[in-house]
Amino acid sequence: MYKPLLIILDPVKAPGTSFVRPLLLTLEQYYRVELHEYAPLGMVAPALALADILWVDWSTEHAVLASKLNRLARKPLLVRLHSYEALDTDCIERIDWANVSTCVAVSETILGIAHERCAGMARCHVCVIENGIDVAGAAPPRPLPEGKGRRSRFAYFGQLTPYKGADVLI
Repeated sequence: MYKPLLIILDPVKAPGTSFVRPLLLTLEQYYRVELHEYAPLGMVAPALALADILWVDWSTEHAVLASKLNRLARKPLLVRLHSYEALDTDCIERIDWANVSTCVAVSETILGIAHERCAGMARCHVCVIENGIDVAGAAPPRPLPEGKGRRSRFAYFGQLTPYKGADVLI
């Protein structure tokens, strides 16, 4: 049975640490998948030439280049948008969104910020898929010590930036 070739470029994460890794088993049911972690910029053109579908996991220079090259290739191009690109780079303004099939934002907030900064995003399909964690692997709650009615500890996982809402948590 024919399976299209899905090439995923993750230009940010070191080998073995990509956010995409937990999805590979599911993706491999439908696609031949190649994941390239910490992919160099020079990998974009060959990946676009080989792939049936190209997924650039960060809206960085890799996504800018892929969107420009895809003007001629016209292949399905998926770009994922994180807070880093929406807040700390100018890449989203330089991506040619008319050549991007789908932009997947990690939150409604980040998508809103990106839309405010870049009107060109309206030219591609956009959706939000929030980052998640594998709750099945989480440890069950421990019993409270005798005589204690509640715990007074909590954990926060994320950057301590204003838009993450750590101040509300505290």
